[in-house]
Amino acid sequence: MLKKLERITLNFFMVFLIFSLIDYYFGLELIDRQSPLFIWILLIFSLTHIICQVLLFLDKRKKKKNGSIDT
Repeated sequence: MLKKLERITLNFFMVFLIFSLIDYYFGLELIDRQSPLFIWILLIFSLTHIICQVLLFLDKRKKKKNGSIDT
């Protein structure tokens, strides 16, 4: 479940970032980068991704400590 959430947040963040760069490069102005909504979306998904990464790392470390590491 945690791994799926991590993948979803990463994929959404990358799609959002690529869309934002295309919007900026071609001057489409579909996204207002000064908008609080834009900043909150980036903040929420990046923090969720970081939290998932930390929890996955701690889980892997706990499994390794118990001797049951599976990759």
